[in-house]
Amino acid sequence: MSNPSAGISGAATKPQGSVWSEEAIADLMAAIDADYRRGSTALARSLRAKGHAISDKACERRLWRMGLASVRAREAMAETRRMQRTRGEASPFRPTPLAPTATAPEAPEADAVLVGGWRGLGRALEQTKLAMADVLPPHEDERTIVVKVTSDRPKPLLVISDCHLGSWFVDYRLMERITDEILSVPDLGLLVVGDQTQMAIKLRGVAEVSENAVPPKYQMAFLRSWVRELRDRIILSTWDNHASEREDLATGISAYEGVFVDEGIPFFPHIGHPDLVVGQQTYRTAVSHRFRGTANNCAGMRNYVRREYPECELIVQGDSHIPEIAQWIEGGRKKVAVNSGTIQSGLFSRRHFSLRTAAVFPVVTLDPVERIVTPYWSLAEYLRASGRA
Repeated sequence: MSNPSAGISGAATKPQGSVWSEEAIADLMAAIDADYRRGSTALARSLRAKGHAISDKACERRLWRMGLASVRAREAMAETRRMQRTRGEASPFRPTPLAPTATAPEAPEADAVLVGGWRGLGRALEQTKLAMADVLPPHEDERTIVVKVTSDRPKPLLVISDCHLGSWFVDYRLMERITDEILSVPDLGLLVVGDQTQMAIKLRGVAEVSENAVPPKYQMAFLRSWVRELRDRIILSTWDNHASEREDLATGISAYEGVFVDEGIPFFPHIGHPDLVVGQQTYRTAVSHRFRGTANNCAGMRNYVRREYPECELIVQGDSHIPEIAQWIEGGRKKVAVNSGTIQSGLFSRRHFSLRTAAVFPVVTLDPVERIVTPYWSLAEYLRASGRA
C-alpha cells in the first residue's frame, strides 16, 4: 500500500482527509498495545507509516471518542487487551466486521419497517458515528489545564457557585464586593461550579418563575459581562442544574455553556477530571456542580472518588448552598473536598437548604513545588494565613 501522506515530490505532507477503516482502527489498537504512552500525534504518525490517511487531529478525536485520550486510559486498555489475549478472548476494542461472515447467523425475514433488521440499522449507526467523530468536537471528560504561576508561592483558587444572577433574592451589592475582592488579589484563580444564573424556566409553578427578576436573555447578558471581567482569572467552569441542564432539556442548546466557551474557558458539561498543572506539580481533580450523596455536603464527593477516581486529590462542587470542607487520608493519599456557598436567599433556598444564606466561597491553594493542597474557609482567611492581609 502506498503512503498517502507523501506528496508528488515524495516529501511528506499533512493528510487532508481521514479514512477510518477497520484495518486503521486495528492498527491504532496495535500501536497503543506497543506503547500506550505515545500521544495522538505519534500514534497518527505510526498509522501514516502503515499507509493510512489519518491526520493528527483525526487521531486525537478518535482517541477522545473511544475514551482513550489520557495515558491512564490507554494503559488500562492495553492491559485489558493483553489479559484477553492471554485468555484467548476477543477484544471489545477491535471493531466488529460490518460485512456478513461465514459464522454470522442467517439473515432474518424482511422487516416491515427496517429493511436490514436491527443488525443493519446498528451497523449503519456505527458507520455514521465513525464519520461524525472526525468532524464533531469530542466530549472532554479529562483535560490538562496549566495554571499560571508567577512565583514559588502556593497558587490560590477560589471556588464559587450558586450566585443565581437575575434572581430577586440575590444580594447584588455583596456580589460586587466579592468580585472586587477577587480582582484585588492578582494571582487568585477561580473555579466556577455552576448555578451562576437563576434561569427559573422549568415552569413548575408561579412562585418559582416569579423569582426571575429579568428574562433569561438578560440573565445571560449579566453573566457574560461578569465572565468577561474575570476571564483571565477563571480556570474552569462546569454544568449546572439551573441553566445548562434546563436548557439541554428544553432545546438541547446551552447558552450558559456558550458564555464560558466563547471566552476560551474550559467547560465541563458533566463530571470533569481536569489535571491542574501548577509549577512542578500536577493535581488530579474532580469537578461537578454536584455529586450524588446526602449524608452531608461532602458525602457525594467522598463516595465518588472512592468508587470512580481513587487517584483524585481535590474534589469541588456547589449546588447545596451550604459550604463545607472535608479532608481525609485514603489509600495513602490526602484528599480535600470543597463545597461552596451562595448569595441567594429566596423561597426555594429557605425551604430546601437553609434559613441562613451562607455567602462563603472557600479557597484552596496548590503548591507548585511540593504536592500540598490546603483549604481555607474564605479569601480573607487565606490572606491572613499567608501574611498577605
